[in-house]
Amino acid sequence: MKSKKIISIVLSVSIATCSILGTSYAVKAATLHGIVSSKQGLNVRNESNSGAKIIGSLKLDESVEILETKGDWYKIKYGSSYGYVSKQYIALDKNPSSDSNPQKEDSNLNTEEKTPQYKNFIERKDVDQLKQWKIKFNRKIKDTESNKNEFKVIDNNGSFVSTKVLIDNYSVTVIPWSTSYNYGKNYKLIIGDNIESSDGIKIKYTSTMDFTIKSKAASLGLGNNETESVSNNKNFDWYIGQNDTGKYSAINSGPAAVAMAIKWTNPSQDKSVAYIRDTYESNVLAWNMNNIASSLKDSNIKYSSCDNISEDELKKQLKSGNILIVNLNPQYINYNDSSESRVGRFHIVDGSAYTVIIKGYKVVDGKTYFEIYDSFNINSNYLDGSPKGKNNYYPANEVLNSLMSENIHPIIVSKDN
Repeated sequence: MKSKKIISIVLSVSIATCSILGTSYAVKAATLHGIVSSKQGLNVRNESNSGAKIIGSLKLDESVEILETKGDWYKIKYGSSYGYVSKQYIALDKNPSSDSNPQKEDSNLNTEEKTPQYKNFIERKDVDQLKQWKIKFNRKIKDTESNKNEFKVIDNNGSFVSTKVLIDNYSVTVIPWSTSYNYGKNYKLIIGDNIESSDGIKIKYTSTMDFTIKSKAASLGLGNNETESVSNNKNFDWYIGQNDTGKYSAINSGPAAVAMAIKWTNPSQDKSVAYIRDTYESNVLAWNMNNIASSLKDSNIKYSSCDNISEDELKKQLKSGNILIVNLNPQYINYNDSSESRVGRFHIVDGSAYTVIIKGYKVVDGKTYFEIYDSFNINSNYLDGSPKGKNNYYPANEVLNSLMSENIHPIIVSKDN
């Protein structure tokens, strides 16, 4: 008689399945036990090496449940989590208690199910900061606190990470809660061994899965190896979206760029986009660089023209602490319809030009990306809540191609305002 597949864990787009229970009765895993043989006791560490942090200790003749072998170390169940002990101080218990043996359910039961049911899922790399892990079962899971406590995430130091666990019939979702996962850090998802289904079946099974969060550069869609970064931010929020800011606000981004530049230099001025647009209304829908310069001048903002259109010159100005206002032709800036990537133009521009602020740059995998404030937000946000257009990245070659082809000289807004 074939046993049913009871648990499958959904990791990104792939599904890992493993049989745990028989058709009508639980098959308890034949667990592997050991006994501490050191008279001095035995340290329990958070990793499988002698220099790792000590998280506890065991006494002589104390029994341990062995989860797996890692070289010269055993990974053991320790409290509500796990730890590592040196194999040389553990004697395998050849006579485990009777309740650790499989219950006889059917003479035709696959003998493979009578082996220890511990599963380490394939490590997941390049995981998003806000990743939600969804675990699916083929039995309804009781929505209880004890079941929720069986799903945990720990960091590389063995500390528990704040998560929220949602049980919805056949699925369980584990969500990072008080904060997102940290860029480039390692974590472990632990599915405990005492999960109970709605019909009273307990799944005596432990699963773990290591996963690594993307680097910050990779999370932004830039690449992996960031070697240089400049960002001329302030200790206050100076991003301004153009949406719903009055006449032509759906297509005219110049006034919003000026409003951001004014706020960046002097937050006490903080002129509204509507005021700037109405005061310096142009007879054309899109503002040119002369309109922008006039508006900055009337607001007593120190600025100058960047005559040398090159990557080195723009980076030099940014390194000096200045920001740049530029008009770009959208045909030179690649459109990116990925909902979370921050590289490229995220919107469709109705016209031949739109205005952005260049406030920094990153060099990733040898390629330069300019850090952009694009006011064309259209009331849309990324999953982390930040508005689209705030801290986007354009490849430097695309920006330079637009400027040189259109003979547009950036306006330098001085840090010395």
